[in-house]
Amino acid sequence: MSTAAYAPNTQENTTAVAQPHPSPNVKNPDHVANTGIEEESTYVLTLRTNREFHERINDLRKQYFPPQLNKLDAHITLFHALPGSQLASIVSDLLETARTQQRFQIKTLKPLKYAHGVALDASNEDAHRLWTAFERKWGPAGADFLSKQDRQFKAHYTVQNKVEKEVADQTWEEVRDRFESDQGEAIGFTLYKYMKSGHWRFQRTFKFAVEPSPATSLADFPPLGNPA
Repeated sequence: MSTAAYAPNTQENTTAVAQPHPSPNVKNPDHVANTGIEEESTYVLTLRTNREFHERINDLRKQYFPPQLNKLDAHITLFHALPGSQLASIVSDLLETARTQQRFQIKTLKPLKYAHGVALDASNEDAHRLWTAFERKWGPAGADFLSKQDRQFKAHYTVQNKVEKEVADQTWEEVRDRFESDQGEAIGFTLYKYMKSGHWRFQRTFKFAVEPSPATSLADFPPLGNPA
């Protein structure tokens, strides 16, 4: 069965509202851009996919992610903390890349088990090649403003996080036993501004140049979250 077959179930949904694993409300220095200044704004870059694929993955996230903590739609994050002080050059690089980038297929490969959640592996050579090109421009070999977190990349969708280990174990068993790969199309980048509320505010999309197959819809999916 594909991820589209994960229909929400009232009994299963009770697993998603378990008490989240406590974590200190302190900014992790590994998640801060390496600019040497306190940035007034931080941006998140994701891989944009066709609507149908996005909605199927997002339905799975809504089923398992604790609703009181779920501020975002399902997403593949390329970079978590791009500095506002470098926004002009970042946007220029994104425009240049998107103009010549072909759309490509992307699919979920297998479930991933974490201590306090579950994800879907979406590892992809094209996505990793794009990340590598930006990392060379923005990382230690280039402008050197990336956070430590953003100096590595593994494409994945988080479907559950911040729950007790027992809840994550139960989710892992359900997803593992019912998993079948699903496929969509990567059609661009989406840039968001990170809000202090934990939501992401939509900024703009960067569409890849080459037209997709006729069967694929390019309708924009809604901005992630509902920024306060």
